[in-house]
Amino acid sequence: TAMSRLQWFEIVIRIITLDYFSIKHTIRALVKRSELSAHPKILDIGCGTGALANIFNSKDYLGFDFDHESILQARRSFPKYKFIEANAVNPLLGNKRFDLILISGVLHHLNNQDLTSALRVVKPHLNKSGKVIIIEAIPPIFRWNIIGRVLRSVDQGHYIRSLNNYVRLVKRYFKVIDSYQQVGGLVDYGVVFARN
Repeated sequence: TAMSRLQWFEIVIRIITLDYFSIKHTIRALVKRSELSAHPKILDIGCGTGALANIFNSKDYLGFDFDHESILQARRSFPKYKFIEANAVNPLLGNKRFDLILISGVLHHLNNQDLTSALRVVKPHLNKSGKVIIIEAIPPIFRWNIIGRVLRSVDQGHYIRSLNNYVRLVKRYFKVIDSYQQVGGLVDYGVVFARN
């Protein structure tokens, strides 16, 4: 069967990010720094095709995304993991609470109002001592990264912000522990590490 647009897009993203190498490294380092329990409950908001799921134990993980095709692909690729179709403004989580909430590559698709609504809605699902890891698209750190500028200009997310802007918005709902820019090869990221 022919590959879908989603599958082609996923291949391109994996090539550009070297299979999410920098993002996965950042997440592992921050999880270690989080001093979470042996089996922390993980919520992956905007999980897409589940590319970051296998960093975590399948029994402790829940990913959600609003895109039906992405969720189907995630379930095919990672059958032991749980994925639901929902969006950040109405996540269908009931009264579930998590030790770690991961938001990667989502917020640059949301305007300021939707971004703050999403953070407000997910905040009650973070345990009292829980942590939040946010990894988001930022403009290229180095001026000479022309390819990075082109890639960011064609990104489907229309709200790529500076790291300071992400931090300012996150501070409305969480206490920021750390924030920094991360060189990610052709595309760079802003990282925000926060807690309740």
